[in-house]
Amino acid sequence: RFGVVDSLGVYLTPNQLISIIFVHLVKRRKFQGAVVRTVATTHLIDKIAEKFGIQVYETPVGFKYICEKMLSENIIIGGEESGGLSILGHIPEKDGILANLLACEVAAIENKPLSIVYKNLLDEFGEVYTDRINIHLKSDEQKNSIMHKLKVDPPSFIMNVKVTSINDIDGYKFLLKDGSWVLVRASGTEPVLRIYLEASSKDMLRKLQKFAEDIQK
Repeated sequence: RFGVVDSLGVYLTPNQLISIIFVHLVKRRKFQGAVVRTVATTHLIDKIAEKFGIQVYETPVGFKYICEKMLSENIIIGGEESGGLSILGHIPEKDGILANLLACEVAAIENKPLSIVYKNLLDEFGEVYTDRINIHLKSDEQKNSIMHKLKVDPPSFIMNVKVTSINDIDGYKFLLKDGSWVLVRASGTEPVLRIYLEASSKDMLRKLQKFAEDIQK
């Protein structure tokens, strides 16, 4: 895995760094191919891919699924929000040293702190706010009951925004009309729900956080 704090003391998340490095590989290194991300990883990658006419593959959570796609397709970059990344021409496995070296390369070539590079990216593609919340439940039965309800009676609206589609390749991912999304996954080892959120405004992110916190009620 990898982690970066830039010259201004700003910590950059894996979601942010994968997006920055993706743009760098396409614009500076002229890589060609597709991009692969897990279902829990930022859709900023999709916005970048759309601009450059690049196909996006979405996998279940776990870098092994990204590896499979990197072995079968011409993949510019594969990444997951938990801190896994690899690129075209490198090993089909996450490599934190590679990721950190690429972050240094971007900072050197752009000659500016990575947080500024990311801000410039948002100026072009729109604001993105993400969060991950772990909901600790009383029992596996409660966990399974919530997941079953999401399957048989999924919400049509989340915080008054229409659900436009549902993705069930790994848990239940609700994509909303405004571009926001909520992914609910059940831990396989403990009574915990892992909820991933993405919105285009702080206000909407707060609403999604409230939805996540109330999911057990």
